[in-house]
Amino acid sequence: MPNEIKVQKIENFSLATIEEISEEIIWLENFTSKATQKTYKATVKKFCSMFEIQNVDQLRSVTSMHIIKFRDAMKAAGEKNASINNRLSGLSSLFKHLIERQVLKSNPVYGVKAMKKDYRKVKSRALANAEIDAILKQPDTSKTIGLRDKAILSILFNAGTRVGTVAALRGKDIYEENNYMIFDMHLKGDKRNPVAVNSHIQANLKNYFEAMGYYSKDSEGNLRLKIDDELPVFPQMSYNPKRHDITKSMSTTSIWRMWQKYAAKAKVDRTRPHCARATFITKALEAGCDLQHVQHTAGHNDPRTTMSYNHNEVQHKNSASFRVSFG
Repeated sequence: MPNEIKVQKIENFSLATIEEISEEIIWLENFTSKATQKTYKATVKKFCSMFEIQNVDQLRSVTSMHIIKFRDAMKAAGEKNASINNRLSGLSSLFKHLIERQVLKSNPVYGVKAMKKDYRKVKSRALANAEIDAILKQPDTSKTIGLRDKAILSILFNAGTRVGTVAALRGKDIYEENNYMIFDMHLKGDKRNPVAVNSHIQANLKNYFEAMGYYSKDSEGNLRLKIDDELPVFPQMSYNPKRHDITKSMSTTSIWRMWQKYAAKAKVDRTRPHCARATFITKALEAGCDLQHVQHTAGHNDPRTTMSYNHNEVQHKNSASFRVSFG
């Protein structure tokens, strides 16, 4: 590694793919979330491209100054603070793994200041009740694909779930506990978040699962959910049932397109799937739900992140100034 840090364009990247790196690939494969693997792999490739890192020895000899330069270059390129911090976390995770494997003695990311988090209001708007109802009415529930889409929309609106989390749901992630239906959500950073879901989600899922043949009767004649643990809850489908593939999960892009199709039919503009998340958080807080509970359901680490999705107008009438009065 030369003393002078050179910054090169990503298209000049010439390092062999990360699959050729032994301990590094073990680190990557340890993440159960494919989305996390994809993000962290892209981070390492971008980092190596920037400093013309050609081999494992060079990658393992980087210093804190390289990390700082990488951070500053991303900032200069206009990347969001949250994205920059996520990339730094990925690199830190890699070097931590190498320390645990006794390959390195120190983590060059330690001590490098992260970017300040931005807790301003998110741009995704909260939808009005009439807009929500209009979108939910669009799927053709006489067809299995429509039942699937209605269930997805119900989850987005009633649990504020990310599109990636919906796409990642598997049979093993839905179960009953103490008479509640639980979704074991896959969150960013390979984390999990069990959340109890309401009757609207349960009803829409039941209709969809029945159409898919995922219910069977037990010895007492009661219906029991029976879906293979590894099957995607929301698989790829077509309006031609012969083209269904229940083994392949619906992609996040497909869910995004599905949303746009129904929003257009409902004549709801300026919207995207993330609007359902902003809507859920806004409506939950408006209904008096405790912030901590909303934060947990949304899967946020920091309550300030949750509040950034809250589009309720400031309650000026509650100003403390009205409780103090001097001549």
